[in-house]
Amino acid sequence: MNTNSQTIQSEAAYQLLKLDMGLSTTQDTITWADSIILKHDNPPIEIIDLALTPTQEFLAIHKQLENLTNQTELKQATLRIATQFIDLLIQDQITLTDLVKRARSIYLLDLNRDLYDLIDLYDEYLLHTYNKLGWQTSENNSEAIQNLKQHFQYDLQNLLNEQNNVKS
Repeated sequence: MNTNSQTIQSEAAYQLLKLDMGLSTTQDTITWADSIILKHDNPPIEIIDLALTPTQEFLAIHKQLENLTNQTELKQATLRIATQFIDLLIQDQITLTDLVKRARSIYLLDLNRDLYDLIDLYDEYLLHTYNKLGWQTSENNSEAIQNLKQHFQYDLQNLLNEQNNVKS
């Protein structure tokens, strides 16, 4: 397998996870496929097929992305997604509650047990906090939830650092 194919597999894994988690749309995926076609003289036929798939056909797009990648690439993509989580939290573009909910959508892939355990832990913390403060509590107005968010960012960054050190 050449470097271009590996890069495409890696990017397809990342696109698949983003799509599963609702961090991107089918249109984003089609746009990505179009950009691959423009960058390569001889793009893989699977990318051409993906680019020609109507955006409303979520399952077909999802299946084509699955066919373009493998377990190893998906595991690596979880680290990229986790890094994106940190950025989204820092920029207040996602709440911790929403992040945990979105992350659950990739549990069935069983790609990164440590990441899932961390998300489970913070899901329990959030549940406990909301039970204590009331379910109408706004994340942005709750010091307790903001503290959880900061701790999650710290713990997630440490997990990423550990996993990147093991990979090196």
